Amino acid sequence: MIFRCGSLFIANLQFTRLLETQFGFISLFQDNIGGLLASAISMICFGFADSLWKIPTQTMGPVKTIFFRNLFVLILVLPYYFLSNTKHYIAPNAIYAALGIGIFAYFGIYFFAKATMTGLTSVVIPVTGTNTLITLLVSIFTLEAEIN
Repeated sequence: MIFRCGSLFIANLQFTRLLETQFGFISLFQDNIGGLLASAISMICFGFADSLWKIPTQTMGPVKTIFFRNLFVLILVLPYYFLSNTKHYIAPNAIYAALGIGIFAYFGIYFFAKATMTGLTSVVIPVTGTNTLITLLVSIFTLEAEIN
């Protein structure tokens, strides 16, 4: 298992270097190759995960599906949190931000689960995928982010 993870890391590093050499002339790839690679991996993972929601929401309902999803995520994250050597200081502002994120994310996941339970997955996923537009607009207006 450790060998497999190490070889995946090395392959990932080699792929990153390949992208840098092939597309380094494009300004977007010069300083942001790690972010773009992480975004591509995130896109693939969310794409697979989103396509799997229909069966559990139809059998257990949206609330139980969300509960078990979050329970499994917690089981995955807790060992990293407790076994890492970094000091864990959480600022009060970060707690308020996490609370807001949690509330909005819960409602988003709840209505996504309701939509996949009753609607066609091939229609629901592309419609909910347009949430990137909301993210982009909110970040432009509230965080004064720039579009590059």
